[in-house]
Amino acid sequence: MLRFAISFVCLICFSACQAAERLLTLSNDDEIPTHIYPADGNTVLLWLPAEFGIGQRQFPVAEALAARGIEVWMPDFHSAWFLPIGRNSFDEVQPDTVRELIEKILHESNKKLIILAAGRSVPLAMQAIRQWQIQAENNQRLLGLIALNPMLSEDSVAAGEAIHFRSITSASNVPLYVLQPERFGGFWYSRELLQELYKSGAPVYLHWLPDGASGFYVRPLEEAEPEDLHYTERLPDLVLQSIRVFSWYDGTPNTVTSADLSSSKNSTAKRTELLSESSSRPQAPALSLPSLNGKDINLADHQQQVVLVNFWATWCPPCVEEIPSLQQLYSRFQDKGFQVLAVSVGESKQKVQTFMQQHPVNFNVLLDQQGELYRNWKVGAFPTSFVLDKQHRIRYAVFGAFDWNSDEVAAKIEALLAEQAQSTTSNFILPD
Repeated sequence: MLRFAISFVCLICFSACQAAERLLTLSNDDEIPTHIYPADGNTVLLWLPAEFGIGQRQFPVAEALAARGIEVWMPDFHSAWFLPIGRNSFDEVQPDTVRELIEKILHESNKKLIILAAGRSVPLAMQAIRQWQIQAENNQRLLGLIALNPMLSEDSVAAGEAIHFRSITSASNVPLYVLQPERFGGFWYSRELLQELYKSGAPVYLHWLPDGASGFYVRPLEEAEPEDLHYTERLPDLVLQSIRVFSWYDGTPNTVTSADLSSSKNSTAKRTELLSESSSRPQAPALSLPSLNGKDINLADHQQQVVLVNFWATWCPPCVEEIPSLQQLYSRFQDKGFQVLAVSVGESKQKVQTFMQQHPVNFNVLLDQQGELYRNWKVGAFPTSFVLDKQHRIRYAVFGAFDWNSDEVAAKIEALLAEQAQSTTSNFILPD
């Protein structure tokens, strides 16, 4: 840990570059506070904020990039419109905003442009680039898009259904350099993501970040793990490497592919609406995993019980946030035929054991170290939970952290416990 901390301090001291603070005025007179780090090189980086805003640890990275000749523009959308920090930040942000920023940078400078977006700002950037392509006369100056842990799957997928990607994923043909951290829900669908991106003929390069976490560069220093500091220190090198890759191509294509982009709206399910009932009630997939205490746990062994299956990871703050309320819910109903199976995804037994010593629970913690169950259950993000009835049909799904100790949840669990148990050979139709 000390070695990475020292490295990060070195990164902070790397450059004496001073950022200029500007208010960029849009065509609708909205003003966006923007940090600009000037540099003498021939490339500008438009660094879009992720849904969690701009973190203090980004500024030393921008300074280091400027010291190496990359001019950096960092617009602050959250301050401009007083946006909440979190998954719903960009629901009201229009692609036109980013398109105007692209035009403004290219108008004020003769430099080449690269865009860096992360999380839910990636589809926003892709839509904006597409709009700009349609109107631009010289697309070669936009070299490409760096997509860090891109959140390109749709949020409206029903419980148990396969992951669907936003239509912009297959419609965008901008050159892409994808930085895919291993500790990120979308990591387990990297192959499917690449297949979707390739459909438009876009040149795509995927760079895997072993042990890296989504948002590694915005996590507060006191909460950052050694891997977060390591990849933050490496981020300037990764940007420079992407520039070398983009230099193999002739910029962004002058034409766009035809596509229906109706499923690419920047909307996410509100937190109060995350507990959603499954109308189709699909049968839950098989579940058989070793538990943290060494015992093999099989969902089939919990017949005639209501089961909550929770997919989580130790590095996921929303997952950690909901652990106490999960324990409270389990304590309330464990003697009435209710089980909680918490599936840790992609992490070693030792790491999970160390974590659970600090967050003790009484329910079963299972180990899905290779992410096979995560994919079989068609999970797309952390945390995700499924509430199964006594026949182990998916009755409710929860995407994101949730307060499990609420009266609403208790009433739904009580209703499921009160249902008359039926034979597992009943005549219900499984989805294809």
